[in-house]
Amino acid sequence: MATGDLSTWPTIATDAGAAALVVQRRDAELIAKGGKTQTSQVVDGSLSRSGNELSFEVLAEVPVQRPELLQEQSGLSRLRRRSVVKCVLKGTDVYQIWGSALETDWNDGEEVSLRAAATSFRLL
Repeated sequence: MATGDLSTWPTIATDAGAAALVVQRRDAELIAKGGKTQTSQVVDGSLSRSGNELSFEVLAEVPVQRPELLQEQSGLSRLRRRSVVKCVLKGTDVYQIWGSALETDWNDGEEVSLRAAATSFRLL
């Protein structure tokens, strides 16, 4: 039952529901700024919540205008972006940090520095 209380994650939605809302909002903002439609998904098993902090990972297909050229030049059949996201709820405001890299770069070690940056995010 909706209570109108938006001061805690559980009163807003389930952790998965809150993460999905954040991702949908981000995708909509990219499209509104003239970007192409992209499909972003919360990575299974990546959700964690501690108090007013919600963290998760996102995997997004990056639109490619000429996939055959991408395949020819890089050997990749598609591009995907992987992100680590941390959301902090303060009052009824949500503050977010996104650290993203192409999946190939993520797998080559960028994950470590992006996670460190997201983990260090604190509201003063």
